[in-house]
Amino acid sequence: MEEGDQIVIDQCENNFMVWKASHILELRKTYRIVGTCIGSLPWKPRQNVQNSIPLQLSKFEATYLISRNIAVLRNSNHYPKDLFSDERRVEMNQQRSVQRKAQIQVLQKQKSEELDALSGSILQGKIAKRIKLSSQSDKVEDENFETFKQSELNKTSLLNDDQMWVKMNVKSTLTTFLPTSEDVKSNLNDNESLQFDVFCDLHDQGFFVANGNKFGGHFLVYPDDPVSYHSFYIAFCVQRYKKMSGNEYSALGRLASSVKKTLLICSKSEGGHIEYLSMSWTGIAP
Repeated sequence: MEEGDQIVIDQCENNFMVWKASHILELRKTYRIVGTCIGSLPWKPRQNVQNSIPLQLSKFEATYLISRNIAVLRNSNHYPKDLFSDERRVEMNQQRSVQRKAQIQVLQKQKSEELDALSGSILQGKIAKRIKLSSQSDKVEDENFETFKQSELNKTSLLNDDQMWVKMNVKSTLTTFLPTSEDVKSNLNDNESLQFDVFCDLHDQGFFVANGNKFGGHFLVYPDDPVSYHSFYIAFCVQRYKKMSGNEYSALGRLASSVKKTLLICSKSEGGHIEYLSMSWTGIAP
């Protein structure tokens, strides 16, 4: 990451996003923050196996980064109502016009290369078609590849705006006025505060901590980068004063065992320290 290039988290409603690729890489390599990429790849938009920017952070990941002064929060809920002036609309239309001309030039270049590669077969095909449809041999000699090529290239200029790609700025030029905030922990309720403290404690111990919803817990705990390792633990956060029944213990234990993980029941002691109770399901052989 470039010197002085501070990591910025954009908040919109209850979503926390990081848009800059270098920031996303820095968060993962240096701070062990995983998040979830939710954007589509430009060259493979119709699939969800691999996703691209932005990186969506959980509330706890964003709060951790902001409370440790690693990143600042920019609240996108504060856009003014008169954000787009008439001058700004004219400027945006001019930008789209420039983009349209540039895309037409690219399309024409690609089309020209494709036609040149198939010039021989195209011309032979047109001559054969003309002979089949007409017996006038003098018109057969009039077939000209360059004329046909130009007519095909002219079709690309007929594309309208709805058929054009719209270029989106990864970094908005309209967010410099948005306020930054560091007071996000105060927005957590009691259960979220416990989960945040557990997240911080596990993270400070060197683990990678990711969202655990898909396995029925609050967090998944990895020994290293999730790209290379499976998670070892499912962390389930419970208030110290809450009573859990035997059925609840059994359900959580079997859930963790079914996905080959150890259950961590996490709570906070009276002294404010995080305590862990691990549970794994073990069969007894006769």
